[in-house]
Amino acid sequence: MSVAYPEYIEEFSIEISDFNPIGPTAYIPLPETLPKCNNRIINIQNNDDWCFSWSVLGALHPVKVHPERNPHRLYGCFMKKLNMEDIPISVPVSTPVYKKFEENNPKISLCVYEWHNQNECLEFRYVSERRGDEYKQGLNNASQRSQMPVKNKSIKAFYNHKCMQPNPYCIFCDLEMLTKKLTPEEKMKLIHTKRLQMHKSCGYCYVVVRIDSSLNYKIISQDLYRGPDALERFVTKIEKELANIQEDLSAPAEMIMALGDLKAYNEATECWICKGPFLKPAPEIVQKLEEAKHNLLEIKEWETCMEKEHSKKKEAQKRY
Repeated sequence: MSVAYPEYIEEFSIEISDFNPIGPTAYIPLPETLPKCNNRIINIQNNDDWCFSWSVLGALHPVKVHPERNPHRLYGCFMKKLNMEDIPISVPVSTPVYKKFEENNPKISLCVYEWHNQNECLEFRYVSERRGDEYKQGLNNASQRSQMPVKNKSIKAFYNHKCMQPNPYCIFCDLEMLTKKLTPEEKMKLIHTKRLQMHKSCGYCYVVVRIDSSLNYKIISQDLYRGPDALERFVTKIEKELANIQEDLSAPAEMIMALGDLKAYNEATECWICKGPFLKPAPEIVQKLEEAKHNLLEIKEWETCMEKEHSKKKEAQKRY
């Protein structure tokens, strides 16, 4: 046992927090700070202690006209489908009750929000820990709970690689910003958000590179600028660069293929985009195409001869 003892106590405090779980109760009107129109909230008007069950049934079995009225008549026939075993109604509805309810009803996942009158915002109170897709199907096969970002799936990116087309141009740019303190008038523009500072553009730099291959690339243009109108100038310059790129890409160019690519192109049996096989036309269709091609060549030759022999006649017809 230690013989150490404190010489003095600088401060001694006890903190007590209010614990207000959601308890079973009858109908309670929505808070005044919560929007009343088009809020997608069904506030069941019940006169018993089964508000939690009525809320779940109201989501699983939607009613188009006044879904909040008379829950016994609208949802009473579905009450037996909910397994409320070992869930005493007199107990306040909290996290243990949510988990027990999901354990009794494995096809239902809960997502509970809490409304804060002071900040006028919603916050998570409880989110189901289930991750399987079979538990996410709710009303009209829609997600029954909000799906939070998970590892390796938190970045929005382009994954449909089969529809990608190579683009020879790439623009590398960097936009610099300075932070500026807000004036009292600017701080009052947003009431429910605390604004601390504002970002002001001060300069930029960009480089336009044409990349025909990993070994063949060159810098087409570049620009470096500092000034108070950096953002406006940057947008104007980028729009001009895009116009120049579109003009260059609109002109047809000869396809340059490596030996390996040319061999793969000649031996290809399926489309590289849709991966579907090439359809070989029947012999009679090939014969008809050859005949149509021959007829088209004859028509072009005849038109060329007519232009040479009757050029003056055509000019007279045009003037007429």
